[in-house]
Amino acid sequence: MSDSAPSAPTGLSADITTSSSISLSWSASTDDGNSTITDYTIQYKKSADSSWSIFVDGTSVDTITTVTGLDSDVSYDFRISAVNAVGAGTYSSTISATTLKADSPPTISSISDLTMDEGATKTITVTDSDPDGDKVTLTLSGDTSFATISDKTITLNPDYTDAGDHTITVTATANAKSVDTSFTVTVTVNVITENQNLLNNPYSLSSWNIISNGGNGWLDYETIPRISGNWIPSKESFATSSDWNKKSQTVDIPSDLLSSMNNGDKVSLALTEDYSKTYCGEKINPSYYTTYSSNDQYYLTLRLLDSSGSILSEKSTGIINMTESCEWSRNWHTATVSFSADTIPKNTASIQVEHGGIDGENWKGYYGPVMKGITLSWNVQ
Repeated sequence: MSDSAPSAPTGLSADITTSSSISLSWSASTDDGNSTITDYTIQYKKSADSSWSIFVDGTSVDTITTVTGLDSDVSYDFRISAVNAVGAGTYSSTISATTLKADSPPTISSISDLTMDEGATKTITVTDSDPDGDKVTLTLSGDTSFATISDKTITLNPDYTDAGDHTITVTATANAKSVDTSFTVTVTVNVITENQNLLNNPYSLSSWNIISNGGNGWLDYETIPRISGNWIPSKESFATSSDWNKKSQTVDIPSDLLSSMNNGDKVSLALTEDYSKTYCGEKINPSYYTTYSSNDQYYLTLRLLDSSGSILSEKSTGIINMTESCEWSRNWHTATVSFSADTIPKNTASIQVEHGGIDGENWKGYYGPVMKGITLSWNVQ
């Protein structure tokens, strides 16, 4: 039997269609003409045209192919023939398929600029769509150190290092076509200036831990109706007596200050108080008073404690000797102890304040140093 061209393929169909390609499949020829089939020839044309073109896809006996380079929204005709050593056989039945309309890019809603504080969290829902029904994927670019996206939700969570303006771009991509929108996030950092006073009710003795209450003990403004004299100048004052009067107060570090310290902010602490003699500051003339003869004394101390109450660091004025002569007029001085930025241990959990005074002449009553306006303040930059 002599060789002949193969029979026509059957079952030609268009399986997948895009705006520029159509995928075809078919069943192999049932008669190879007594010669092995070596290739399939694919012809195509616009349905409105009369002349056919051959789609060059290489030599293959696969029964699938994708015809590319087509115009969008156009009807095309296709036919297939098998090839062996004799030549091309009869063409299959012709089928028609239409490419999709040209793919349109997705759409995405605009996002308004916004301002937010460090440490805050904000979410933004992105609205997107695709005219062709393609799946839309969203990505972020630009200043995205504090921005993430999951599905269609953007989450913003800046910290103090993100202070300033940040431009973020959202890109929507569908079927290799993209569109984007940008917005600006302004991050504000809470620069906390001096706190009014960290001490708890500092001008009432009931708020303090009395360390020593020598002589007639501490005197505050609440006690003055029970005594005579002009020791206490205001509600913010204390007076001391003939032996050491000492007291302290411990306060936890406020959460916002602790957060600033943990964030690496520059934090400083300052403890201030005004002090004055009551009557005599200087050592009196021993010719008429010989039992005691020393200056009135005062001190102010600031301590930083860890969570167990152990002292991490301490600053103090030390003992201050007063030298003013004996008279009722006040001579106010300001005592200050402080911790500058970068000197506060990271594990500081609480702050302890201590102060005290003594009347060097040991007179009965309240002739020791007078103190007023004690204030513990802090500053963060």
